[in-house]
Amino acid sequence: MSLTEKVEDAYIQVVGNRVTAAATVAKVSSAGPLGLFLESLFSTEQTNPLLTVAYATGFVVTSLIATGYLMETKCGTRTQQYYRRTEKHIKKYNQLKPRVVELWMTHTTENQATYGYCQQQGIYLAAKKHGQLDAFYEAKRKVSRVKIPHF
Repeated sequence: MSLTEKVEDAYIQVVGNRVTAAATVAKVSSAGPLGLFLESLFSTEQTNPLLTVAYATGFVVTSLIATGYLMETKCGTRTQQYYRRTEKHIKKYNQLKPRVVELWMTHTTENQATYGYCQQQGIYLAAKKHGQLDAFYEAKRKVSRVKIPHF
């Protein structure tokens, strides 16, 4: 696997899957303030302890929720798998067949309001890259129950 493919895979996993991207940002942003909170606990300056505890609680809760989403999305690996699968299909047939996407959405992805998003985002990103969005949206309109928008 070339460096270009590795970088593309990392982009698809972390940024291409918007749920993973949001969870990663939340996780990273909650880690810094938590360190500040711990520093404020051991500093000699006078601070309001209730405010400090409230901030820490918020950051811990944010971090736990973000961790849950990262685990649920498997850090974007399902998005990347469907991206590669769709890309292979497009290269083989020179187009994305809406019927194939319909079958993937109904039989191989978790076609629920939220859980099928990761796989469908991978299909969407590959279709977008190769100019096949019409086929994706046709299939999505017919069979998808996913509520999270693709962009």
